[in-house]
Amino acid sequence: MLKTSLHKGKTNTKLHDLIDYYAVCNRCANKSQRTINWYTDNLNQFLNYLKSHHISDAVDDIDIKILRQYVIYLMNRDKFKNGKGTLAPLSVHGHVRTLRAFFNWAGEGIRRSQNSMPKYKRLNS
Repeated sequence: MLKTSLHKGKTNTKLHDLIDYYAVCNRCANKSQRTINWYTDNLNQFLNYLKSHHISDAVDDIDIKILRQYVIYLMNRDKFKNGKGTLAPLSVHGHVRTLRAFFNWAGEGIRRSQNSMPKYKRLNS
């Protein structure tokens, strides 16, 4: 279960706080603004899904079942407001990649000691 692999104890951290911090970390990693916006937009869509379905946005409460339900929601979601068409499989996969990258990042941050300095890639000047 995602909960046990990411968290040893309850942190009560809200998803929206981590989304903001993830954008900061991606800027430090020298990712393009377009990539950062894409991650942030996809994660905010997930956050909106949680809120609209009255699901807690505490990171400790998000498990694999919720993530799978979100993927099913995306697969069936209307692409346009007029109800025509659904998201393409490639679009759904993009959301899954975003969630995977985000939760891998969050898990790495929890495993790493707070006192250790993260490794930075050399920035191109």
